[in-house]
Amino acid sequence: DAAEKYAGRVLAFREISMGNRHPKYAYALYRLAEKQLMNGKFDIAIPNIEKAMDICADTLGKENSRYAEAVNT
Repeated sequence: DAAEKYAGRVLAFREISMGNRHPKYAYALYRLAEKQLMNGKFDIAIPNIEKAMDICADTLGKENSRYAEAVNT
């Protein structure tokens, strides 16, 4: 429970300092979901993992236009 609370605080800090579409926010969200899974909170954790994956696809993966530009150069 304490680890989940701490992960939630890190997530809140990252959201304020970097925004909720930043890859580091996604990583903090993933880590929070990890703790939630360990505590058996599957209904909360799975959407958090999916959101983290969406953020990473938009900012780091093939969905990002800068990625496509880098591949073509």
